[in-house]
Order: sequence, then structure tokens, then C-alpha cells
Amino acid sequence: MVISFWWLTAIAGAALAAGFCMGRLIGEPGERPVHENRRESGIRFPFSVGSPVSGEVVDMSDGGKPMVAIHPGEDKLYAPANGKITKIFPMGNAFLFRTEFGAELYIRVGDSEDDLMERYYRPRIVQNEIVGKGKLLLEFDRTGLVKEGASCCVSVMVETGACVGNILAAAGEQVKAGEPVLGLRLGHREESMEALYG
Repeated sequence: MVISFWWLTAIAGAALAAGFCMGRLIGEPGERPVHENRRESGIRFPFSVGSPVSGEVVDMSDGGKPMVAIHPGEDKLYAPANGKITKIFPMGNAFLFRTEFGAELYIRVGDSEDDLMERYYRPRIVQNEIVGKGKLLLEFDRTGLVKEGASCCVSVMVETGACVGNILAAAGEQVKAGEPVLGLRLGHREESMEALYG
């Protein structure tokens, strides 16, 4: 009887542990997956990208390329992380920005392709310039763009360098410039600071 009791106790303990592990893996009914577009207070990402402007989050996507769009409440756009301006597009309203942790971002103000809109954008940096987070990158005329019927929405998309991304903001949420809006984990090959800035 003593042996049977201990065997039953061991089996019950193993079943309890297996049930607990399965519950952690599967999750509770109705629980939202980690990749949904919302703030995940318990999730930690080693790197984050700040909002380049203060304003309202209007769109986001965490598909193949994590992206967040913000309706700006100001006419200034700031560096969302430490990094390097690798390309300035001809109109001056879009940049490729390589962060110090290796992710390449495509940052754009508005959606117009009309060269006449160039007068509403005033870049405050030059190509290949190394900048710190919070550095003024661009001033733009929201009022002028709206009068022309053009969007002044600011979008940030992860182009390359990250294998896992998560949106850290929700639609309708007000964010301040510099507040984290994208959380990232890098891919298999992390680039060194020397490779980035050399």
C-alpha cells in the first residue's frame, strides 16, 4: 500500500506539472496573441524605436514589415533612435535611417509624389549624417500640405535588420516624440557600430 500511495502521488504531480506547462504554451481562451497591435506591458524587446513626432497613432501593421503611422500635432520630425541618415529622398520628405542597433527604417511625411510639394519640406540634416535620438531631422508645413489636399501623416516602417517586431502603440493613442512605438529583436546577424558608421 505504501508503494502504491507514492506511485499515485508521483503520477498526480507529473500530471499537474504537464497540465500547467500545456496551459502556458496554449494560453487561455480569448487571450490575444503577442503580435497584436497593442501595448504589451509584459513583453520586453531589446531595442525600441521612438515616435518621430507627437500626435495620434492612426495606423499600424505588424505583418512582414512592422509599420506605424502618426497624425502629427506639430511641424517637426525628430530622430527616433541613435543612427545614421543613409538616404534623403529628392522631395526631402522621406529618409532611410539606419539605427545604431542595425535596423533600417523608412521614415516619410505625407504621401504626395508631386515635386511641387517640395516647398513644404525643410530637411535639417544631410545624407550620411550621424544623429542622436531626438535630433531635429525635418520641419514641414502641415497647414500648407492640408490646403494642397495632401496628407501630412508620418509613417515609420522597418525595412531591414529585424526578424521580430511588435507595435507598441494602439490606434487612437496619443504619443509624444521619443516615446517607444516599435519594439524590435534583430535578425541572426547583428551589425557592429563600426560596420554601421564606418
